[in-house]
Amino acid sequence: MKKELLFKLAAVLTALMLSCSALSGCGKDKETVPAETSDEGDTTVSKFDAENKEEKPSTADPKTVAATPAKAGGSVSNSGSVSGSAGGSGSNVSSAEAVSRSALSDARSFFEAGMYDDAEEMLRSVDPEYLTDEQLDTYYMISDSLSNRAGAQSESQKEFTAEEAISAAEQRYGVSIDGDPSGLTPQTDSSGRQYYTMQVAIQSENRRVTINVYSDGEIEEVSEEPLAYG
Repeated sequence: MKKELLFKLAAVLTALMLSCSALSGCGKDKETVPAETSDEGDTTVSKFDAENKEEKPSTADPKTVAATPAKAGGSVSNSGSVSGSAGGSGSNVSSAEAVSRSALSDARSFFEAGMYDDAEEMLRSVDPEYLTDEQLDTYYMISDSLSNRAGAQSESQKEFTAEEAISAAEQRYGVSIDGDPSGLTPQTDSSGRQYYTMQVAIQSENRRVTINVYSDGEIEEVSEEPLAYG
């Protein structure tokens, strides 16, 4: 009897110990896991919520980028660089070059045609800076010729006198011309040359000629007639 009671008591104690062990394990499973603090604010989430939650991209505050102001005629790209440039003067240079070369061509045409005033006027529109070496030679040739011509005309208009005209005629025909030089009146031809008109009797040739004596030394015979008939 006593042995049976001891076995039953041992069995009951064993059952109690197993029951307590089971209850202790369940208690551990039900323990609350400490809450974790996220990086965003003070919000707390459970461990299981954190594992099931989808990762979201970082929403960092966008930084403000100051774009460099574009210059006139340019545009600004997304990186702040400037493209384009303010208008250039290449077209102006080309235009000035074309004007100078065209004016030189016209001046040469007028000069060769004997239209000296027009040639001089066109030459004033030429800027030597835009000419080639060959064109510069033409420019200075025309310029110097016009200057020399103008100087010669000015000098002849100021200094050519009736006495000088008579002297030139006497040397040309080998005669002596009598008369008052004050009776001769200076005239000017279409080229701007001064001249005097006079008559010269040439006894050796039995003729009287009417001549024009020009300031540049030219003597033109206008008409002639015999001194005596028979």
